[in-house]
Amino acid sequence: MKPWVEHFVHACVAEIPDLVYGRRLSRELADHLESLASDLEGQGLSSDEARQRALEHMGDPGALSTVYLEQWRQRMNTPRHRIPRILFLISFLCYAAAMLGFGVLYIINTHNFGKPHPGYWGILSVLLALVLVTAPVIAGLPRSWNLIKYSCWIYAAMQVLPILCWMALGGPFEVSGIMVSGAAGTLSHSVLAVWSVMNGYQLGCYQKAFSNRFSILGHC
Repeated sequence: MKPWVEHFVHACVAEIPDLVYGRRLSRELADHLESLASDLEGQGLSSDEARQRALEHMGDPGALSTVYLEQWRQRMNTPRHRIPRILFLISFLCYAAAMLGFGVLYIINTHNFGKPHPGYWGILSVLLALVLVTAPVIAGLPRSWNLIKYSCWIYAAMQVLPILCWMALGGPFEVSGIMVSGAAGTLSHSVLAVWSVMNGYQLGCYQKAFSNRFSILGHC
């Protein structure tokens, strides 16, 4: 993609948080813009003149960005996208349950690790899980987007310490009567880290699409 095309396209899709949709729209815009400039050059214009005419024909990228964002929002609220949202909601509830479960396990098994730090980590995990579940109920979803999203990012960052500890200590350690190896502990927290990042990203998309306008399951 030529630099001038890339600059224009980026300005048009910058507000769309959906990476897949944004990439597809970027390719379509770039192909159309380059084709238009090529046609103008074929009519006898210089490359600079053709580029300027093509950009003028496309219009203001700021205005186009608003239009494309609105189109994406409408697309996200169509019935065919409701099932993925329901599946995400179920997955997110499982994620919160996993946070709560891991937190409780670390709290009640702190003595098995010989250090108090796993217990502290468990307390933070339980508190974050409670925030994810109760914040939308107490404050309402429109007011809770950022709190929930940033809680996911925080929980992703929280996985660094247990991952490093499991890798360094190796284990195995007894967790509620089960001997857990270092590899299993590392893998579990790595999955939680990836899950947290994915949830944070997806919540950012839904916030952009539905905040103050739609509910995650459809029209308010």
